[in-house]
Amino acid sequence: MVRVITAACVLTTLSGVAFGQAFFQGLERHDTLAGLSADGGTAVGWTSQYQALIWRRGGGWEEFSAPAGFQRVKFTGVSADGRYASGHAWGGTNGMQQAFRFEYGVGFQMLDDLGPPGDRVNASGDGISRDGSTVIGLARIDGVGGRAVRWRSTTPEILHEPPAGAAGNSSWATNVDGSKVVVFQSLHSHVWEEGGAFTTISPQNLAYALPNAMSDDGSVVAGGSYAWRWTAVEGFQRLPEFNDGRGAWLVEDMNAEGTILAGGRLPTNVRAGVHDAFYWTEATGTRYVHEVLQDYGVDMTGWTLTRVQGLSADGKTLIGEGLNPQGRLETWYAFIPQPLPAPGVVGVFGLAGVVVMRRRR
Repeated sequence: MVRVITAACVLTTLSGVAFGQAFFQGLERHDTLAGLSADGGTAVGWTSQYQALIWRRGGGWEEFSAPAGFQRVKFTGVSADGRYASGHAWGGTNGMQQAFRFEYGVGFQMLDDLGPPGDRVNASGDGISRDGSTVIGLARIDGVGGRAVRWRSTTPEILHEPPAGAAGNSSWATNVDGSKVVVFQSLHSHVWEEGGAFTTISPQNLAYALPNAMSDDGSVVAGGSYAWRWTAVEGFQRLPEFNDGRGAWLVEDMNAEGTILAGGRLPTNVRAGVHDAFYWTEATGTRYVHEVLQDYGVDMTGWTLTRVQGLSADGKTLIGEGLNPQGRLETWYAFIPQPLPAPGVVGVFGLAGVVVMRRRR
């Protein structure tokens, strides 16, 4: 079942984005989002009641009930054109969890795990390639654990066997066509490549360097829980601190080239006035999103931006969450024409205009 929910003031005020002006708008509800399409026009995620969710610029929100036999469902990634999504459904009478590839207007294609035929399925779809051809995630293989896999059909392909005695592994991010995948195994991040190459990219003395995003060509990876970036040329680096000495927490997404990173902090102990949503480029360093918007003249009074959950391919369109002026969590949408350096740190860019959207009372 699909339920369409619209918000008239949101649908009619997003037109400013088309003119290349700085822009910020609260979207009048709060959900967990897991990705943004290449043009910044489609976001996917799930509601607090675990119904899959799609938001389209100019079209509003759509909620999707779980496939037959399941009670809960998430969308966990979206293709560049917004047509396909990855995800998993669970909560049925037999306790299964099953990965899927979703095609808008067509429906769910359920994906297999690695267990014996007829056994209870246990697999999660945790991401999708930008071209929509490949779902990545975790598939159970035995009673011990699962394996990092990719699906290019309904049958999963194991990407890498963990060492004997080690726990299972999982796939977390992929490049444009699924030919490179970031795998988290033995508390570290690794890049798997077509043909079997498997390269460890996080230092052995830094555990839980969780990967979240990969550039289209697979040469850049980024993640948390201490915000970091790895490139094939420069290796592993932590992102620099904000100007106030605080550190960025978690990279959640990047632009297509991996030259713009964005993220924040998961929604635990969120406090008004404590901003964590950030935006990084090599030229500007790590900056708070609300400060960049303020530099463009956007009125951010009352808002606390805590997290960027999706970034467009050009890095200019962002979607995330924060506390609104009424102190409630709310999803927001923003457009930044180009990154601005902190005042007095790097040369000043020209402003491309401002659109300030205020909440309808």
